[in-house]
Amino acid sequence: MKISIEFNATELKDAIISGTLLHLVESVKTADSEARQAVETINGAVPAQQTQAMAQPQQQLNNAAAQPQQQIYNSPIQQPQQMPQQQAYQQQQPVTNQQATPVQFPVQQQPVQGAIPITAPVYTLEQLSVAGTQLVDSGRMAELQQLLSSFGVSSLMQLPKEQYGTFATQLRAMGAKI
Repeated sequence: MKISIEFNATELKDAIISGTLLHLVESVKTADSEARQAVETINGAVPAQQTQAMAQPQQQLNNAAAQPQQQIYNSPIQQPQQMPQQQAYQQQQPVTNQQATPVQFPVQQQPVQGAIPITAPVYTLEQLSVAGTQLVDSGRMAELQQLLSSFGVSSLMQLPKEQYGTFATQLRAMGAKI
């Protein structure tokens, strides 16, 4: 039987403290034991008297698990007593080839403040025009014309789209808000 459970650190702590994890383990043991007994009874491997005899220790475990959780955690953990095995029947533990599954805790990466964006923003002709207008309104028309000529164009309409990002950076350096 394979059971996979995922907990974050807080959930795991709460499950241990509340006894939920212990109760789950006991429930799995009970279900596994009852399934084996049913299969063995159906196959005729265990006489009915022995099945009843094996059910008594299991009932004792169930009663122990039903005790108040406070009592479980305030007293030292007790190992279950070994019941004498009958010589006619020896239960063998099934051989399993299962590996333990590690508990994985999700890691959320926090964005680094002041980090440079990985992808460059995409600018439109309208955004560049608005930024250029800000410079013209502040009396810097000659500087804007020099910037355009450094890109090999005489007007913003002639500027290739591939150069919009670089042009926007230059406008920002000149004081335009873009």
